[in-house]
Amino acid sequence: MNNYKKTAIAVAVAQIALMSGSAAMAQESATGDAAVVIVSGQRAALNSAQKVKQNSDEIVDSIVADDIGKLPDRSVTEVLQRVVGVTIDRTMSKADPEHFSVEGSGVSIRGLNYVRSELNGRDSFSANGGRSLNFEDVPPELMAGVDIYKNPSAERTEGAIGGLVNLRTAMPFDYKGMKVALSGQATYSELKKGRSSPSASGLFSNRWKTGIGEVGVLFDLAYSESATRTDALQVEPYFPRDDVVPGKTVWIPKGASWRTLNFERQREGAYSALQWRPNRDLSTSLTYFKSRYKMDWDEQAIFAASNPYNILVSPGATYDGKGAFVSGTLTDPADKGINYGGDTRIANRKSDTTDVSWNLVWRPSSSWTFKSDLQSIRAKTANLDSTVATGVQMPKQQLDLGGGRPNLIFDSADLAYLANPSNYYWAFTQEHADRARPREARGRVTPSTMSITRCCAISASACA
Repeated sequence: MNNYKKTAIAVAVAQIALMSGSAAMAQESATGDAAVVIVSGQRAALNSAQKVKQNSDEIVDSIVADDIGKLPDRSVTEVLQRVVGVTIDRTMSKADPEHFSVEGSGVSIRGLNYVRSELNGRDSFSANGGRSLNFEDVPPELMAGVDIYKNPSAERTEGAIGGLVNLRTAMPFDYKGMKVALSGQATYSELKKGRSSPSASGLFSNRWKTGIGEVGVLFDLAYSESATRTDALQVEPYFPRDDVVPGKTVWIPKGASWRTLNFERQREGAYSALQWRPNRDLSTSLTYFKSRYKMDWDEQAIFAASNPYNILVSPGATYDGKGAFVSGTLTDPADKGINYGGDTRIANRKSDTTDVSWNLVWRPSSSWTFKSDLQSIRAKTANLDSTVATGVQMPKQQLDLGGGRPNLIFDSADLAYLANPSNYYWAFTQEHADRARPREARGRVTPSTMSITRCCAISASACA
C-alpha cells in the first residue's frame, strides 16, 4: 500500500514537471506579444450584485444592468419580480381585478404592500395620491441598478414597512473613461392590427483631469411607446343556492362578462450628472432626473348585473362533484330578464416627476467624514376617467364552462333581441377627474467617525 502511494505521488510530480517544462518551451517558442482578450458580459453584472449583498448589513437583493443603459425588462416593475420574495400586481389596481396591466403595477415584498421608494438613496414619489413612486412611470433605460431591502434598518427613513426599493442611476466616475451607448427596438402588436411601438435610448459619459481636479459629465435620454389590446371573458362570482336542486346546495354564477381594452402609453426620461473631485478628500455631484408618463386607454365591455338570488336554472344543467355550475341556461323572471350593462369607457393620465439633487463628501481627517445632501423634488399628475353605460334585460343566458375557457352561447333569438335598439336603456354615466402637484425640499448632513460604528445625521425637509 505504501509503495502504491509513493508511486502515485511520484507520477503526479512527474506530470507537474512535464507540464511546467511544456509551458516553458511554449513561452520560449512564442514570438511577439500575446494579444489581450477582454471578455465582458453577465459576470460583471453578477459580481456587482454580489458585492452589494456582501457590503450590506441588511437583507438586500440587487439587480444591475447587464449593459449600459439597459435592464432586462420593459419596466422597473417587471425587473422587481425577478427577486425572490417580491411580487407585482398584474392588474391596474388592487381593487380592480377586471383590468389587466401589461407591464405590471404595484409591488409587494414578502406579502406586504407598504414599500418605500428611493432614487439614489433619496426620497422619491409620484403624484398618485400615495407616498411612493409609480415604478411604471420610470424608464428602465435610465437605471444602472435596482436594490431591494427586505428588512430596512432603523437608520433609514421611515415608511418602509414592507421593504425598500432603491433605484440607482449611473455616475460619470463609474466608468474609466468615455462611454457612449445607443439602443433601439420596436415591438409589433398583432391584436393592435400590426401596429409597432418604438423604443430608443442613448447615453454619453466622460471624465477629465483638469487644473481644478477631476471632472465628469453624463447625459442619458430614453423614449418608449407601447400599444396593447386585452380581450377578457370572465365568469362572475358564484353564490350558494339551496332552492335550485332539491335537497342539495349548489353554486350558481351571476353570469359572464366580456371586455376589450385598448391601451397606449408613452414614457420619456432624461437624466444628467456632473461630478467634481478636486482632491481625494473632497468630492461633489449634481444630478437632474426627469420622467414623464402618458397613458390613454378605451374599453368596451358587457357585464352581468343581476341579483344572484333571483336567477333560475333551467332543467338539464350540469354541475361538478362539488356542486358548482358547469353548463346550462340561466333566466331571471323576477327582474324581467338577465340584467346586463354595456359600457364605453375612456381614461387618460399624464404624470411628471422631476428631481434635482446635490451631494458633498468631505474628509477633513482620516477619522472624520461629513456628507451633505440637498434635494428638490416636484411631481404632478392629471387624470380623467369617463364612463357611459346602457342596460339590457336578456331573456336568457346560456353558459358552458366545461371546456378550457368560458363559452357564452347566443342563439338566433338572442342575436335578434340584442340587435333591437328599443331593448336598451340608459343605465349610468360616471366622470372622474383629479389633479395633484406635490413638492418636497430636503436637506441632510451626516457626520461620521471611524470610532463610532453608527453615524448620526441631521436632516430637515419641507413638503407641500
